[in-house]
Formats: sequence, C-alpha cells, structure tokens
Amino acid sequence: MTNFEIESRRNSRGIPERRVQEGYLAESNQGWNHVPQDQAAEEVELVRLLRIVWARKVIILAAGLVCAAIGLFIALKQTPIYRSSATVELLGINENFMNMRDVDPNTKVAGSTSDAHVQTEVQLLRSHALIGRVVQKLGMVQPAPADHGPGFLSRLNPFSSPRPRKIDPVTAAVDGALSNLRIEQIGDSNMLRLTYDDTDPERAAEFVNTLAQQAIQVNVDERGNLNQRVGGWLSKQVELLRNHMEQAESELQAYSRKTGLLYTGDDKTNVADTRLQQIETELAAAQGARIQSESQYTLAKGADPDTLPQVLDNGSLKSYQAKLADLERQKAELEATLTPQNPKVKQVVAQINQLQTTIARERKDVLTRIGNEYNTAKKREALLTAAYQAQTGVVSDQAQKAIHYNTLKHEVDTTRELYEAMLRRVNDAEVVSAIRASDLRVVDAANPASAPHSPDKPLLTGIGLVSGLLIGLMFVFVQEQKDRTIQQPGHSALLLDITELGVIPSAKSSGAKLLSGPPKPEQAPAGPKSLLTMNRKTMGLESAVAASGHSLFTDSFRGVVNSILFSGGEHAAMRTLLVSSPNEGEGKTTSVCNLGAAFAEIGRRVLLIDADFRKPRMHEIFSVPNDRGLLNLLSGDEGSLDPLDLVRETGTERLSILPAGTTSRPLSTLIHSERLGTLLNRLRSQYDLILIDSAPLLLVPESRVLARSADALVLVLRAGVTTVDVAMAARRRAVEDRVPLIGTILNDWKPEITGYGYYPKKRA
Repeated sequence: MTNFEIESRRNSRGIPERRVQEGYLAESNQGWNHVPQDQAAEEVELVRLLRIVWARKVIILAAGLVCAAIGLFIALKQTPIYRSSATVELLGINENFMNMRDVDPNTKVAGSTSDAHVQTEVQLLRSHALIGRVVQKLGMVQPAPADHGPGFLSRLNPFSSPRPRKIDPVTAAVDGALSNLRIEQIGDSNMLRLTYDDTDPERAAEFVNTLAQQAIQVNVDERGNLNQRVGGWLSKQVELLRNHMEQAESELQAYSRKTGLLYTGDDKTNVADTRLQQIETELAAAQGARIQSESQYTLAKGADPDTLPQVLDNGSLKSYQAKLADLERQKAELEATLTPQNPKVKQVVAQINQLQTTIARERKDVLTRIGNEYNTAKKREALLTAAYQAQTGVVSDQAQKAIHYNTLKHEVDTTRELYEAMLRRVNDAEVVSAIRASDLRVVDAANPASAPHSPDKPLLTGIGLVSGLLIGLMFVFVQEQKDRTIQQPGHSALLLDITELGVIPSAKSSGAKLLSGPPKPEQAPAGPKSLLTMNRKTMGLESAVAASGHSLFTDSFRGVVNSILFSGGEHAAMRTLLVSSPNEGEGKTTSVCNLGAAFAEIGRRVLLIDADFRKPRMHEIFSVPNDRGLLNLLSGDEGSLDPLDLVRETGTERLSILPAGTTSRPLSTLIHSERLGTLLNRLRSQYDLILIDSAPLLLVPESRVLARSADALVLVLRAGVTTVDVAMAARRRAVEDRVPLIGTILNDWKPEITGYGYYPKKRA
C-alpha cells in the first residue's frame, strides 16, 4: 500500500451535506484543502473491515472449526498425563545444638541467606543420586534393549557413524524422571511444592511421596553418619589426651620426688616457701618483741622503779602498797596514844618493816623479769634470724628446680583441660547422634489424581478454534490486500475522499443484456426504451436496457444524474462534463451514453462528444458515420462550417452526438489550439449539457487538456478492475492540474443480491 493511500485512508471521511450545498466545485478549485478527521476515517475503515469479515464469515468459521477439530483430535490422540503434588517445609536445623558447630567442619556458614538455602534444597532434591534411589525403589528402571551390534551394511560402509555409546538404564530412568519433576518455591515462604507428571496416577503420587521420604531419610542418615564420624574422631582424641595426661603426671611426680619439692594441697605453693614465709613472720614478730623488751629494759635501768608501768600496773605491789598505807595509818593512831615501846606499836612497826621488805623485793623481781624478757627476746630473734637465713638458702636452691616443675605442671594442667573438654564433646556427639533430625518435613502428601492434567481437551480445542479464526482472518485480509482493486461501494469515497456519484451494477446482475456490436434487425426490440428511444438503426448501445423502464440497472444511472445535479448546487454554469477513467476498459463510453440518455429523459438537451481520438467507439454504438467530427472542426478542414452541422441525431429525443472525426494533423497541435474553447462555447449556447468522452486520464495527454477546458471531471472506475493505486494516481493528477473532480462512478459492481424487493428478477 502506498504512502498516499495510507494518508488518504487516515484522513478519509464522507463529504458532508453542508459542503455539497455550499459548492463542492468551488472548494475543489481552491486547492483541495479539505482535511478529514482521523476519528471518522478510523470508523469508516473499521466498518469496511467488519464488512469484509462478514462477507467471508463462512471461510473464517470453517477455518476455526477445522482447527478446533484438529486440536480436539490431537488431544484425543495424546496419552493422558496425571499430575500429583506434595508440599514440604524447610526447617531450620540448630547447628549449635550441644555445641556441635565447634567440632563439625561441615556446618553452614552463619549469615547465609534464606533464598540460597531454598535453592540449595531444590538442587539437592533434583540430584541424580536422590532421584536414582527413588527410581530404583519404585522399580522404574527399564532393562536396556539387546545390542545386536552394527548391521552388515554398516560394517561395510567406511563412512558410517561410530557405534553409539551404550546408555545406562538407571541414567535413562533418572533423566526421564527429572524431565517430569518440577520443584518450585511457594511465594516467599520456606515451603516447596513437588510436582510429578506420569501416565499412571498412582505412580505419580507414589513418586512424589517417595522422593520426600527418601530426601528426609538421606538427610537423617547423612547427619547421623557425620555425627558418628565426629564422635569417633573425638573418642580417639580423648584416648590420646588421657594417655598424654597420665604420662605428664607421672613425669611430674617423679621429678618432684627426685628434687624433694613439696607443695601444699593447691599445688601452687612450695613447702619450703611456706616455711620461709612462716619463719619470716616469726622473725618479724620476734624483732618487734625484742625491740619492745629492749625499750622497757632500758627505761627500767635509768628510771625510778615506782614510775615504771610494770610496777605501777603490778597487782601485788598495789595490794602491798594499800596494806602499807593502812599500817602507816594504824601506827600513827597508836603513836598518838601509845609510846613506841608499846607492844601494839611495835607490832605495827614490825608489820610495816616486813611489808616494806616485801615491796622492795617485789620491785627487784619486776626489774629482773624485765631484763629476762629482754634477753629472751634478743635470743629468740637471733635464733629466728639464723633459721631464716638457712631457709632462704633452701628456697633459693629449690627455685631453680621449680622452673622445670612448673613447666611439667602446666603441661599436666593443659592436657587435663583438653581432656575434659573433649570428653564433654564426646558426650554431646553421642546425644546428637541419638537424635534423628532433618531439615525437611512433609506438610501435604501427594494423592493420586482423579482426572488427567493433560491434554486439556477444552484448552486445545479453544486454542485450535482461536488459531483457526485467526488463520481465517489472516487469509481473508491477505486475499483482500492482494486484490488491490476497488470492489465495494464506498471504497473509492474512502480512499479518494471524493463523492461517489453512483454505483452501476453488472449487466448480468441487473438483468440487462450486453451487446458486443450493432444488433441485427431481427434482434432489435419492438417497443420504446426507458432511457434511449432508438429505432432499429440506432440499436448499437452497448448496454441495452430492459423494455419496462424500471430496473436496478436503469435506476442506478438515474441516481448518478441526481448526484451530478445535486453536486452542482448553485453553480449553474457547470454545463460541460468530461467523463474519463484512469485506464482503458473501465466502461466510460457506456457510462457516457447512458448518462446522456438519462439526462435527456429528464428534459435536458444533451450533446455527446467523442473525444477518445485513439479509440473512438461512440459512432459505432449509435450507428452514425465518423467521417467528420470534432477533429475536423479543430483542424479547420471544414472552413467556417457551423459545428452544429456535424452534430448527429441518435434517435433518442434531446440526445445528440458529435463523433470524433478524422484528421492527419498532430493531436497535440489541435488540442492546444484556440478553436477548442471557441467550439465549446458555441456548443454550450445550444445544449443544456455537454458530456465529453475522453481517453483514459493516465494514458493519453490530451485528456488533461480537455479536462481543463471542461467545467468538471467525472471518473469512471470499474469494480474488480480499477486498482487503488491507479485511482489515487488519477485523483492526484486532477488535483495537480487543478481540475474540479466532482466524483466517481463505480461501474460493473456485482452485488450479492441481484435486485431489490420490488424488482422482479425476470422482466417480461
């Protein structure tokens, strides 16, 4: 389709009634500036497409039904496939249970994403090892076919392909199962849906359930085996650590006995060190006691005994002092009344003397005791100092030996800690091995399907129906696009954006009989004609009408006449019409003759001019001579002869004809001469309407000159013959030449219905 056609379709719409009334010719002469609306053009195009679909509905429906039947047949021929599904949940295993993460080298890395975990589980479920266990458990492995070796011809052919590798039956079964297995995550959850397709519903459900069970069993077994391996390794390590610890303790004890190193119960403090600390403490106390005793002794030697704290604080002396004071009081009382020689006085004096002697002796004993205490403290200090020095030597000697002892002791302690830690891990591993944990849990088990999943007969039938309808539509539209001729009424108006003046049905459809030439006298109808009243001599009209005067064929020309009259409107000066066609063989001459007869029927004086100088035919149709005509007038061969003298009568009232004539002069010279305008002006004064039959507009150059000399142009298009491109080229030629094109006539249209309701199919 050309760009011009696309643009015309996009901008096309019918000619409004208002524009017809205001004068379509004037609007055409101003440059064809009318731009139709896109929405209306799309509506018209949609209507046209719907008409095409409706006209070819049988083909489209037939294609749809055939494809639907094919789809149903394919569905019936296919083997039913049943689908079973099960749902499993991915559980999070506590990898740090019983502190196993610290000893298990295969635990998951902390921070791994949930999506990665799900995808890992999906790949594990689709692993060949797991699927192999399932197919073997269900007995799905088919035995390999017997290999008979290469044939005789294959062995003789040096270019034959090598012998194919033998396929393992288990591998083939696993690959087939994987092709029917689908595993998908349900949304963003930790749920997986396991789906399996099989021709046997029981086997499909059993496969999915067995796959889930085997996956759980494999998971449990792998974890149990791993924990057992870890526990066994830990047990060996514990045994080694225990032996090493015992050996280290034996070495420590032997070294301790050898060196004489003795330690307290905490195994941290040496006995010699403890003894040294004790002596050091006692020495410090002895030194303090000696210093105190020495200070007391020094004070006692130089001070009054009565002022000494030991004397003052002595209880005996205090008692003696009290008794002495009491005796002194008694003596004083007795001397006041008695003489010194009195026995009582003498007795008291004797007691006083004895008591004073006791006090003096007691004071001396206190001083002696202070000296003794000082000497004792001094002696004890000296002894402790000597013991401290001796113990210091012992400790210094053992300090060198304690370095190696501490090393052995640290090794024993470290080995004991490792042993205790490993022993705890062994106990944990034994507990974990006893717990059968898995990260899969079956939520919904699979059940055998009651109906096959595929083939879906309604779906395949529907797809076939829709595909058939689309194929039918494509076929119809492709055929429509391949046939680029104008077929239906309104098509030219849509493409060319000009008025369609009328549609002339095919003579076969309308009941008219086409004559290839002048009829024989015995074939001429006897009665008068509805459009052309002709005698036997003028019965050369190519489209002879029916004798009754009313038919679809005759009324179509009357409709064209009305369209031409209505399109003129107030422009009464439209007296000359040029009737042409884009190409030859489109029925313009027939249309001119019938239009002339139709105008004559309504009382107009009509002159038909045969300007198709290359192939003049009008004189043959009306059986008039062609020796003189339009060419003779344009060439001036007839001198000053009146043009009316060359006009011939047709036998139809008010219808005349000016034949083409003959001349030897060039046509281009005659057409561009001034005589053409003078001739047309002379003829306009004598006739109400002049219809000029010219050569095809796109083939002959003189038709363009004649169109400029006429008042308007009418294009005749033939249904099924005139192509869209040719029609558009003719319209574009008229626009470029500024020729007012009032409309088109669609000729030889073959309607599906040959007549209207009140038109009988056969005429009497």
